[in-house]
Amino acid sequence: MDENTLHALLSILVCVMPYFEKTMSYNNIVLNEFITSEKEDFYKDKLLYLTNRGSMYRLDKCMQTIGVLLSNFKSEKFFNENDIDIIVSVGLRELATPNASRARV
Repeated sequence: MDENTLHALLSILVCVMPYFEKTMSYNNIVLNEFITSEKEDFYKDKLLYLTNRGSMYRLDKCMQTIGVLLSNFKSEKFFNENDIDIIVSVGLRELATPNASRARV
């Protein structure tokens, strides 16, 4: 599978996780997939990569997913301090970026 396809699939999971947390928080299958020990580093790296791309690539959904991961007791150790520093710096960087409509191709 190529990287673009992988990022597209991960983007779908990122969009769906907050919805599942609202509707089925007792059994969020996407969250359970993210925190599986053998896949945790993979999902964390890809989520941080998508987040670092900023508003061009669904930053809003990435931040919602990060919020779910930070607030759920099952995933409280998902991010380390360096990861949180990256998330905060991306958020601050994007606050300084003017809103503009862009089309993803």
